[in-house]
Amino acid sequence: MEQAPARQSHRYQVVQLREFPLCLIPFKSLVSTVMIAHVIDISAKGVGIESGQHLEPGFVWFRDRVGGFKGGLIVWSRLVGGKYRAGIRFVPLTREKELLVQDRITAIRPLQPLNNPEVVISTILEAMTREQPDAQQTPDNPSRDELKSMRSADGTPTEEDLIAQLRSMLSAL
Repeated sequence: MEQAPARQSHRYQVVQLREFPLCLIPFKSLVSTVMIAHVIDISAKGVGIESGQHLEPGFVWFRDRVGGFKGGLIVWSRLVGGKYRAGIRFVPLTREKELLVQDRITAIRPLQPLNNPEVVISTILEAMTREQPDAQQTPDNPSRDELKSMRSADGTPTEEDLIAQLRSMLSAL
């Protein structure tokens, strides 16, 4: 039986499922997809969702705020009982940066690549490293072995893993 990831903050189960639309921009393709998901649980740092569609790791933009946030990063995803479940870590954006990303997201059409993805990626990266005192220690171009070593015991990417992945994407553009 698969062990659940250790939680850094308490998650609250959502009793009444509500549909909410979101835009997913996978790291691999940077092609946007609009989909419907359900919030399963929520914490101060993220949200658990469920969808009938495949959920690749990437950037998520919520149409409506979830837990006070407009965006996040899918940090894990798996098929459970015929549905896809995923964990999204909230990305704390300033109001100015939120409007910048909102304008970029609004300008793209579903199934189209994100124009100038470096703007969105660097905005997310800045938001994630702003509160980290040791952000400069994260490698710019991590190897696959370095990424594996930065993963938590259950294989869920750590924040350092996500930051390294974003930096690697940015340098490849």
